[in-house]
Amino acid sequence: MANERVKHVRVADTLADDLRTRIFSGALKDGRLPPQHQLAEEAGVGLVSVREALRILESEGLIFIKRGNQGGAEIRRPDPRTASFSLGLVLQSTGTTLAELSAALRAFEPYCARMCAGSDDCAQIADELEHINDELSGLIDDANGFTPAARRFHARLVELCPNRAVALVVQSLVDLWSIQEDQWARRMNDARAYPGPKYRIDVVSVHGRLIQAIRDGDEDEAERTASSHLHATQLYVMQGREPEGVRVT
Repeated sequence: MANERVKHVRVADTLADDLRTRIFSGALKDGRLPPQHQLAEEAGVGLVSVREALRILESEGLIFIKRGNQGGAEIRRPDPRTASFSLGLVLQSTGTTLAELSAALRAFEPYCARMCAGSDDCAQIADELEHINDELSGLIDDANGFTPAARRFHARLVELCPNRAVALVVQSLVDLWSIQEDQWARRMNDARAYPGPKYRIDVVSVHGRLIQAIRDGDEDEAERTASSHLHATQLYVMQGREPEGVRVT
């Protein structure tokens, strides 16, 4: 019985590897895996091995198995938001503080700005960021809408970083910080204490300087401007909250 179990596990691992590859490559495009009997027939294995393979993929979060007559294995391709939430749970469970998260973001987001300025597509990147900043400038009198729009600027800056690995890692930090900043903004608005129009004008202005540095291909200025901007804005969010832990739930 033990040998039979090992055999099923080994076959299941091989089948799971094949299905994982097909999910990542986009070969399975309809959002669902084929029925179990079809998978068994295609792979030339038993249903026990198929079910074991599906359990492996489900534990990895790549599929969700619905029970019942309309059930089946639905594909859930991983994306940056999934990674951000998972990282956030780890940081929350380990007691990581807001100060630690803010320091990590100050270390890495300016590097993304530097890479954008050094990109061959720096002009196109600047154009896209300028469009977002123009929308932000229209929200200077909207205390409720300003912070979410400002966070979209930062998120897009990181997404446009030409190094995909760097962009994906830093995007998780940006997403987590955006949660904290949105919470702060709601509290400030509820207390009618959100920073006034001058603060919002300054944010739009420094975004403009950052965009110009990227457009000019000035890597040092882009990194320096992004760093000083993050430090200044984080002071508002961090005021009196340094010991607090990161929370995503």
